[in-house]
Amino acid sequence: MLSLSEKGFAGEIVIESLTFNESGEFEISFRNLMPSATYQLRRSTDLQTFDLDIEAPFSGNTTRVVIDTDPLEKAFYRLLEVVAP
Repeated sequence: MLSLSEKGFAGEIVIESLTFNESGEFEISFRNLMPSATYQLRRSTDLQTFDLDIEAPFSGNTTRVVIDTDPLEKAFYRLLEVVAP
């Protein structure tokens, strides 16, 4: 039987930082992602409808910085595991 680490499980996903960069874009830094999984960050203004994808789906790393290039004054974000495109 394979252990979770042998299956590629990196542990609980952690938001390492939330910050605005010098260009005014909003950066979210994640760590402990599962390299074999594909993720998509989505944005909402009301916690009900997460319909705006932030960047393309990504995979292959245990860390990732996702950048919202057009941030809103108030927004909510959700990281989803998705089926690879």
